[in-house]
Amino acid sequence: FARKRVRVVQRKLSGAHPSHITLDDLLDSSNPHVRKEVLQKPRVLDAARDIVLGAADAERRGLPESGLTVEQQVSALIEQATDPNILARMWIGWSPWV
Repeated sequence: FARKRVRVVQRKLSGAHPSHITLDDLLDSSNPHVRKEVLQKPRVLDAARDIVLGAADAERRGLPESGLTVEQQVSALIEQATDPNILARMWIGWSPWV
């Protein structure tokens, strides 16, 4: 687990796109519900990918997967963190550390 976290930090420091890091975290989830209801269903996984990457006009959707400047990373992260489509999907049992 610790090695995974270190790799994520290295990616962040090297300019990785925050939304792609979120998607990778989703794919690596050990949460049984996520594994059964999201990862095993391609249609649901595609919908989750679209939600995390944002609407067609979202700035973060147009950014590359890597090589972002600090400003681009911050902008994408703030946009993702304040996206009503993401915020509206949280629930009481949400496990943001998964």
